[in-house]
Amino acid sequence: MDTAGGGWIVFQRRVDASVTFNRSFSEYEAGFGNLTGNLWLGLHALFMLTGPNTTLRVDMTTASNANYYAEYSQFYIDPVPLYTVHCQGYSGTAGDTLNTHQVFSYAAFDGMAFITPDNNRGNDCPNMLSAGWWYGRCFNANLNGIYRNPGDSNINSIMWLDKLLNEGSLKFVEMKLR
Repeated sequence: MDTAGGGWIVFQRRVDASVTFNRSFSEYEAGFGNLTGNLWLGLHALFMLTGPNTTLRVDMTTASNANYYAEYSQFYIDPVPLYTVHCQGYSGTAGDTLNTHQVFSYAAFDGMAFITPDNNRGNDCPNMLSAGWWYGRCFNANLNGIYRNPGDSNINSIMWLDKLLNEGSLKFVEMKLR
């Protein structure tokens, strides 16, 4: 809550392997986990809490305990059934993995619908990566991936590709908005 001036609402946090994020669309919609540990607040809550003037901040810690962040000045979620994400205005130290890094020529993160293994809308990313996410490019950001030993380089682990490519799976990640 004190990060960068405070006032943040945490909606996603990964701290260990005690909670799986390989969940159904309805579980992602409702939310799961707990407020002090691994958490996904829920797609419906995100829709209700966000608007064009909402800021997104992603804080990350690597296996070597290096800290990075990405902040986006515009972040909001459209309503059901797709929970499409809108995310622009990057600043930070982690690199704009969500919108600028091109891998396998998939679409950008901005404008993507949230998909899960049971509701993938013809996109194989959630099945390959064992998680729900706004997949445009499977291998750029997968913050809901499998929590593995920090530094593990398995493709379905928690990752942020841009500057963290050589660090492997992240040790900690937290997404928050204000």
